[in-house]
Formats: sequence, C-alpha cells, structure tokens
Amino acid sequence: MPPPLTTGNTDAPLLTLPAPLFEAILLALASARPPPQSQSPSDSSEPAEDTLLLARTFAPLSLTCRHLCRALARADVWRVICLRAWDPPATPSAPADVDWAGEFRARARAAAYFLSPAPHACADPGVLQALLAMLHEGKREGESKNVKWVRGMLARGWPAEVAWRLVGWGRTGSAGAEEANGDARSEGRRGKKWAEVSDPAFDTSVAGGVFWRVVAYTGAGLLAARAPPAVRRVDLLAEPDSDGEEDMDLAGDADGERKRARRVARVRVYDFGYRRWGPFLLVDEGEQGGDADADQAPPARMLRPHWACLAAVRVVIEANLTDYGMQAELGRFRDLAGLSGCGAGAGRDDSDVREEGWDWAGVEGAWRRCMCWMDYRKVAQNNVRSPARRYRYHSHPMEAARVAPLQLRVAHYTANPEFPGWPDIYVEGEDEMMGGVCGVVGMIGRNWAEAEVRWSLRGQDGVAVEGVQTGGIGSAMGVLGLWTKGDRVQSGPIGPSWMWKLWQAHFYERRTGHYPAWDIRLDQGCACNL
Repeated sequence: MPPPLTTGNTDAPLLTLPAPLFEAILLALASARPPPQSQSPSDSSEPAEDTLLLARTFAPLSLTCRHLCRALARADVWRVICLRAWDPPATPSAPADVDWAGEFRARARAAAYFLSPAPHACADPGVLQALLAMLHEGKREGESKNVKWVRGMLARGWPAEVAWRLVGWGRTGSAGAEEANGDARSEGRRGKKWAEVSDPAFDTSVAGGVFWRVVAYTGAGLLAARAPPAVRRVDLLAEPDSDGEEDMDLAGDADGERKRARRVARVRVYDFGYRRWGPFLLVDEGEQGGDADADQAPPARMLRPHWACLAAVRVVIEANLTDYGMQAELGRFRDLAGLSGCGAGAGRDDSDVREEGWDWAGVEGAWRRCMCWMDYRKVAQNNVRSPARRYRYHSHPMEAARVAPLQLRVAHYTANPEFPGWPDIYVEGEDEMMGGVCGVVGMIGRNWAEAEVRWSLRGQDGVAVEGVQTGGIGSAMGVLGLWTKGDRVQSGPIGPSWMWKLWQAHFYERRTGHYPAWDIRLDQGCACNL
C-alpha cells in the first residue's frame, strides 16, 4: 500500500490519507460542477469554461502547502484529467512520454485567452497553435471531445486583436475621447493602411500562418460579438476622402460583419497574383505563390499552402452559399464535424491495396464542388485599383456560383520519392461543370513536418483547379483552392473553389441518378459564363 502523505501538522488529517485516495479526491474535485445558482463561468456547461474553472481552482490549491503541490505534480492525476476532457493523443505513445500537465496548462491558457472580455495587444501564437493542435489531435471516428471543446470557444467569436484582420475594423481609443475630438475617426483612417489588414509579413509569420489555417478549418465565425463596447471602431479600409459615405456593412451586427469579411476576402481571392500555380507559397520564402515572373511551377517539395488565401476562399464561398439559403450544404463544416469524420482519406486497408499503390487520400467516390466567379471585367478592375478601392468596389458585387456533382476514380499511381509509401494518385472522372476531369493528388513539402495534400485537377473545358485538402489526410472538410483557365495566362480568369466528399449514405444517389447542379446568381445583374 502506498505511504500516506506525511506532514508534521497533526491538525491536517486530509494529508494523512494514502496517496491514491488523496488523488481520487482531487479527481472528484476536478469532475465536480458548481450549483446552477452560482455565478461561476461554468454555468453554461461549456468545456472551455470548465477547463478555465479547473485551472483557477487547482492553481491556488497547489499553493496551499508543499504536499498539495506534490500531489498535483503527479502525472497520473493530469493524465486522468486530460483524458476526461479531451481525446487521447492521435500518435500512440507511452503515458509517461506525454507532458499531461503541460497539455492542460496550454489549453487552459487558450481558454483564458479566448474567454477574456478584454482585448489583448496582439495575437498569441502559442494559443493559436494549441487550438490547431487540438483539431489535428481530435479522433477521426465518432464525436470528438477536442472538436467540441474548440467549437465551444469559437462560438464566442474571434478575439478583437485578430478579428479585425478578417473585417477591417480598427480601434482608435475610447468613445468618449473620440467624441471630444471630432477628427479622431478620420485621423484613425488616415493612420491605418490596407497593408495592416492584408499584411504579407503577418500572413507568412508563425502566428499568421496558424491563424489563417484555423480560419480555413472553421470559417470566419462570430465577429461582432467580440467588439469591445467602450471602443470606437473605424473602417480601416475606407479611403481618407470618403468619410462622408455610408458603408452598407458598417453596422456591427453579425450579418454586417459577415458581409465585410467576404468583401475583404474577395480582394485576396480575385487576385491575378495566384493565376500561375495556385494558392501556395515557397517553403523557403515569404513571397506570394503567384509571382508573375515565374514561368514554371516549382517542384512539389518546395511548396506549402498559402493559408491566408485558402481562408479567404472559404469565407467567400461560405458567405455566398449562406446568402442563397444553402446552409444545409455547410452544416457539418460549420460545426467542424468534417474534422472528426472519415469522408476522405479513411486510412490504409491492406485488403484494398493494389500492387502499385493505394488510395490513401480517399479520392474515389462522389463529391460536390462549388465554384464562384465574377464578370471578367470586374475581376480585371479588381486588379488595377488600389487595395482599399477594391474593397469598397466589392460592396455591390456581381458574383455567381454553381454547385455541381463530381465523380472521381483512381486511374493509376506513381511513386513519390519524397514520401515513400504515399504515392501520387492520378484520378479521372466526370464533372458537370468541367466535363471529363483528370488530375493528380499528392503530398507537397520537404518532409512530414511540412506535408500537406495537394489536389490538381483539369477539365475538358480548360478549367484547372489547384487546392489543398483542409485538415490533412483523413479530413472530410474538403479541398479549398482556386480555379483558373488551363493556360493560366497573365490576367486570366480566376475564382474560388471548394469541393467536399459526400457521405457514403448518399453515394451518388446510390448510383441510381445524379445530384442536380445549382446555378446561384448572387446579383440579378450578373450574367456571365466560365
């Protein structure tokens, strides 16, 4: 029997209990909930709030005496606490190899950051990385505790210090101070530039890359709810001489914020800079993937996803489908169900492995794909205007979208020397928008730490699609990317594309028919063709 927690103080009988029993008491405390009438932040039963409450309970408890500190330092206690709240690590390892206390602290820090009502000076890369790691560690089958935890935090909206990059809101000080100075709003506009919203340095930084990646996984989410009420917001994207104009989306409600986020995203999506070889960056450089001087695409090992562009693709398409009343198409993506599903890339099955390769990406099956486009004249004007004027120009867009079925099958495989055992998958199939379609699905990056799944498709009509499988191997969140005309000439047509795999229960209408294609005109004045 383990020895009791000895202490020189005979008035502390709790510390004389055997260590396992004392640990059981701590675990019972960790599972306990406050009564409903309390004012605890855990009243709403949100997992993230429970984590924060537990951290705020155990922190002072560990400072009570050295014996309690030692008890709370035991790995077994934190392992049980973590496994009750979250999914087990995706990579099997010995329990002793996992820093359970460190995992709890990182997630408690993330909860404190997201649930804090006060704005922070800047984004916290460690918090964003913890959020991304939880999504990657979530189990693929059934309901994921990790996904539920992240969903609960994001339901409150993005913190103001990163949300403004999505919608262009800025802060110039308290409302009272601005009322005393009538020029404060215009001065705030003049002091802020588009570069602060569309900032390549931030986009390619660690914090920026993780932030945009999480947005690509989850969508823009709620934005208006996180704006500090005592802070006057200004339009960072307005021209200095346009203070008298009323912005149709200036209101701080959720619908207005969603429209503003789409307008900001359109400026990035309909950019000729991505016409050459898709939404990618070079591994060793912070340059944008669409360098006009690049005549040939770099090798796959030198590419990495441009998550800022991919996040913009999701924001545009999600807002377009919402405006047309197609929320049902997006339901499982908005609640992050795709990250815990196996719709694509279900893993290797030796019984299905062919001699030359295997369908590790889950390519074969029925898909749906949404493509959006604007009249070419509007796209061209988007690229010759200043960025701020592009934004205001998109307040009344002429944009269209189409959702159509896509059936894919494996044609053959070729070995990928950078990733042995994970061959490039050559696909073919039928697409009601592109006619016959063919392409290749493979890994990009120099090693597994940088690896992502790239999709490259080309249709009979000359339309080419370059995209990245959101969530990595095994994710059913779909493929975000850009479409262009196949020749990819300078100043050619361009637009966002999102394709997702259908659940097996709806496998192409059980092969008895096909899903219809929907033409969506988001503006009655739009009459354009691909």
